[in-house]
Amino acid sequence: RLGAGDFFGELALLDRRPRVADVVTTKPSVLLVLNAADFYQLAGQHRALITAIETEAARRRTENQTLS
Repeated sequence: RLGAGDFFGELALLDRRPRVADVVTTKPSVLLVLNAADFYQLAGQHRALITAIETEAARRRTENQTLS
């Protein structure tokens, strides 16, 4: 489950592959789309951003392997 301020799609961005998971909202939500080129430009300017995203991606990869 994701909460306010959480994000998804980071594995696809980092791995440069299409998304393979679905996300369903349970409440009205505002979703923002960030294309890959803009993501990498932003990440290059803000190292803390890419570090946080890589950390979350690693946690989710571990979680996905545990569930498999």
